[in-house]
Amino acid sequence: MCGIAGFIAKNIDAQEREAIVRRMIGALLHRGPDEQAVISSGEATFGVARLSIIDRRTAQQPMALSFNQQRGLIAYNGEVYNFNELYPLLESRGVSFRTHSDTEAVLAAHLVHGPAAVESLDGMFAYAVWNQESSELLLVRDRLGIKPLFYVDLGHALIFASEPKAIFCYPGLKRHPNFAAILEYFLHGAAFASGYVTGERSFFEGVSALPPGHIMSWTQHGARLQRYWSPLQEIGPLRTDQGAAEKEVAETITKSIHSMLMGEVPIGTALSGGLDSSLLTVEAARVMDEPLVSACITYRASFDDQDALHATLLSNELNREKPGSHLLEYTYLQEETYLDHLDDMIQAFDEPHWEPRQLAMFENYRTLSQAGRTIVLTGEGADELFFGYYRKFPGFRTPSISNPADFARLWRQRLPLVQKLLRPAFMSGLVSDDLANDLIEDSISAYLNPYWKETGSQLRAMQCWYLHTFLPWLLMDNDRCSMAHSLEGRFPFLSKQMTSLALQLPPEWNIATDGVMQEKILLRRAAANLLPVEIWHDRVKSPLPVPDASSYHHVIARQLEAEVKRAHKDIWEILDRQTVLEMIGAFYVRARSVSPNSGESLTSYIALGEENRVRTAQLFGILTFIRWHEIYIQQTGKESLCVTLQN
Repeated sequence: MCGIAGFIAKNIDAQEREAIVRRMIGALLHRGPDEQAVISSGEATFGVARLSIIDRRTAQQPMALSFNQQRGLIAYNGEVYNFNELYPLLESRGVSFRTHSDTEAVLAAHLVHGPAAVESLDGMFAYAVWNQESSELLLVRDRLGIKPLFYVDLGHALIFASEPKAIFCYPGLKRHPNFAAILEYFLHGAAFASGYVTGERSFFEGVSALPPGHIMSWTQHGARLQRYWSPLQEIGPLRTDQGAAEKEVAETITKSIHSMLMGEVPIGTALSGGLDSSLLTVEAARVMDEPLVSACITYRASFDDQDALHATLLSNELNREKPGSHLLEYTYLQEETYLDHLDDMIQAFDEPHWEPRQLAMFENYRTLSQAGRTIVLTGEGADELFFGYYRKFPGFRTPSISNPADFARLWRQRLPLVQKLLRPAFMSGLVSDDLANDLIEDSISAYLNPYWKETGSQLRAMQCWYLHTFLPWLLMDNDRCSMAHSLEGRFPFLSKQMTSLALQLPPEWNIATDGVMQEKILLRRAAANLLPVEIWHDRVKSPLPVPDASSYHHVIARQLEAEVKRAHKDIWEILDRQTVLEMIGAFYVRARSVSPNSGESLTSYIALGEENRVRTAQLFGILTFIRWHEIYIQQTGKESLCVTLQN
């Protein structure tokens, strides 16, 4: 796992290019503290900050390889879990290897097969490959967007990096907010819990994100963006019965977990005591020789909330079966320090965030880092693939959506809040007078309509909607939270085989309308012989935890009040100050009415068909936006991010 950066430019000599890239890599040291290097090839200069995991001694980056009168250079971030299978195939084509690493296997595959090489890769990755003979740059991102990649195309030059902060170490680039991305942020976040996806946009004007499942080829003559994977390629009938499918799910996730235990560094898990993380933890602990360390989030000093209780139950069970096989750490978030690392998280993300839950994720990775872990297995993807959102989110039951137009209609019912929150001058300054509706239509056209049309299934279409919207948002969170602490997150539920299988399983096999087991039924039954019944059968879907105590939520509201008083005047050219104050007041009123017996919490999901009452997440989304604007837009110098590495 690494931080990568570089650029292509004919009009800058190699020495000057390398000095620039060293500054860019200096902003990514958290992603790769073990080694840093910069290499030029022709008009290309690549840099890598490396977190050494596989072939730690000889697989330094950037890496060059010559084959068949071609010279390739790669800056690579990720893990390809099937690289051992690629080696003999590439050697049979005449490739001679000097390392035993996935980096060299990926580069060799591109020199042999060209862009089609990506089809053979099973893993998570974002990388740049330069072919010196053809003067062509390829930027490649994994199918689901686990690893990030951003770029700026200046026409005469192409600049890329793992995070936007590194791009702005390039001389002359200024940070300006992307108004379309800001609107989309509020449109998704203020409207309902679906994450937020800006497609090729970032929060900075002129900085693009390479979309998941895409390759971009770039030369001095232009760029071409090509999609190489879509869920539609996997959807199809599974010729088996439900019982056989349960067995295949169990075998596939077990194989996926085992494949992700490779490496030469200590491994841990993020453990909530829920179905997904417990399954990963059990399988890893049972096959590893050394003790597995897990970290669990809690907001109680007694460690007696549901996540901590179930995680403790599982840990005790593992140690009864195999004494000393499991060590459980607790990430205890205290009220008085709840927001201490808010700015750190925003700087890690390079953007604002809607969910206070991610404060806990950020701290949980810190706990695992302090416990000496370098690799962390986590359960992201299981909910999207196995219908974990069936009970809670729009499209399944709350309310059930009969067609894409129905979804758009319900979503538009939330527009008045967004339009009230954003200043009229801001809205009128957008590229389209009706950009909010355009963004709704664009999202539904891209991420929902094709699947509804192809399958005729509401459930399948909504499954793919979440693969395109909610999942990339969660993966971004995991990437930034883990890499901020120099950790590599791995996602066994998102392996190539697991994704393909889940998209072939009839959706109806995963859901029910009564009883406790209403979602992820196939996955639950696949785990029945591995987990305590209290976890695989009895525990309902539970998201990343937020504190029950309302006092934590008041901490967020009070911090937002303080930010409103001191915010730069430019903020109020985007947000309506009076509306923000009214939302804070409405929050305090609502907080007084919420009790353990009310059936509602300050973070509960509000169905699309219901009145959009103020939630803590809405205040948090505004708070982080104001802080992001202060950190990145007002403090335009921010030289501390750009550290010049020594030669």
